[in-house]
Amino acid sequence: MAPPPTKPRAIDVFSGCGGLTTGLKTAGFNVIAAIEIAEKARATYKLNHPEAILAGDDVRTVSATALLRRLNLRKGSLELLAGCPPCQGFSTIRRRNRIAPASDARNDLIDDFARLAVGLKPKLIMMENVPGLQEYEKFMTFITTLEALGYQIAYKILNV
Repeated sequence: MAPPPTKPRAIDVFSGCGGLTTGLKTAGFNVIAAIEIAEKARATYKLNHPEAILAGDDVRTVSATALLRRLNLRKGSLELLAGCPPCQGFSTIRRRNRIAPASDARNDLIDDFARLAVGLKPKLIMMENVPGLQEYEKFMTFITTLEALGYQIAYKILNV
């Protein structure tokens, strides 16, 4: 008799208290690790998802190589890298207040998400944000980087 199929593995970046992880688990993923900088969110995440490894606090300092080693993975073996980078710099409410998207340092965190995607080379990458992200020049760089690695990109605005 064949062993039962294993659940596809995922890493949740910018995990907060674990809302995305809950959704991924409901969809059948085994979320093996998370990255979150906010101390209270990390503590809440650990209460909500004690089986997942908190693999780092500041995504800017997390090395893909070290992450692969810590999780005993090979580059290209992870099924899903998922994340919800901070959206404040791209939100229309903030822009109504005349704060330009480029003026928020958190916007650059998309580069670190891309760096992890390149270093881990997961089978799938999922990123959630607000509609204003697509107007940010680094979003197109992110897409170009992933396409150069052979990923097929699909993005759209969903009203949920």
